[in-house]
Amino acid sequence: MATTTNLNEPRRRHRVESLGLWIGTALVVLLSLLWVRSYWRMDALDLRLHFGRQDDGLFFWRHAKVWSSRGGIIFRWERHWYTNATPPHKPVLGWITGDPGTHYDHYNVWEPLHLFTVESDVHGSSSVLEDGDDPNSPMTGHVEYRGDWVFFPHWAAIGASAIPAGVALYLRRRRRRRARSGLCPVCGYDLRATPGRCPECGTEPASAAPAAG
Repeated sequence: MATTTNLNEPRRRHRVESLGLWIGTALVVLLSLLWVRSYWRMDALDLRLHFGRQDDGLFFWRHAKVWSSRGGIIFRWERHWYTNATPPHKPVLGWITGDPGTHYDHYNVWEPLHLFTVESDVHGSSSVLEDGDDPNSPMTGHVEYRGDWVFFPHWAAIGASAIPAGVALYLRRRRRRRARSGLCPVCGYDLRATPGRCPECGTEPASAAPAAG
C-alpha cells in the first residue's frame, strides 16, 4: 500500500540540498584561498572557553586555537594552570595574523604541513610574569599546560567540505534525470501510467502539483 508523501516534503528536501550545495561550495572557496594565503601569511583564531581563578587559587585558562599556515591547518586544545600569576587578558574570540611559523604554530618554520599528525597530552611548564598585563611585573609566576594538537593539510579539509556540495549536486541531477525519463524523482518508480502521483511512495511530482494561487 502506497504511503502519501507530504507535499511540502520535496520542497523541504530541495532547500536542504541547496543549503548543502551553497555551504559546501563556500567552504571549498574559503579554504582554497586560505591554502594559497598560508604560504605567505599565518592566520589563527583563538576561542577562550574558560578564564578565571579556581577554588584552589590557581588561575585556569582553557582555549581552542586553529591556525592556517604553510599549507596546513593546526588545531590545538590546551589547558593552562597558573601559580602565583595571572596571564594577560584574553578576549573570548581573538584573531592573530603574522609571518608563517610565528606564534608557535609549528616546530620547523619552513616545513609545509603535508601530512596528518596528532600529538596527544603534550605538556610542559615555564616561569611567567606575576601579572601578565604588566611587562614590569616580576618573573615569579609559574604555568603548567597540557594540550592535544592535530595537524592536517588544507587539501584534506577542502575534500571534506566538498562532500555536502557533491552529494547535493548528485541528488539534484538524479532528480532531474528521473523527471526527464518519466520516473518518480524520489524513488525512481515509472510514472508514465500514473503521472499525477507515485503509487510506490506517494510523491506528487512538481509538474503535476496544482499551481499556487
